[in-house]
Amino acid sequence: MVAKPTLFLRHCLKKAARRRDRHFDVSDYDIILFDTASAKNRITSGALLASDYVISPVSMEKFSTKSMSYLSVVLTEMRDQFDRNPELIIVW
Repeated sequence: MVAKPTLFLRHCLKKAARRRDRHFDVSDYDIILFDTASAKNRITSGALLASDYVISPVSMEKFSTKSMSYLSVVLTEMRDQFDRNPELIIVW
């Protein structure tokens, strides 16, 4: 179950993209990357909720495939709880 992550990061990015915060303007950026640990915490959850795309590098090792399975569950829960469904891109 996804812990109640804050939508604060997503709200800030939307506000910044519309130039509504003179101290945090991202309107000139096409891409913003979040590099997070594969951990279940508020930072990772906030980044996932703020994202339109999720890029996940995967190797055929036990930990990597287990993390991929976990990510799939987290994204499904986010879709169900927050109506957010970022596109998952897997890089082998």
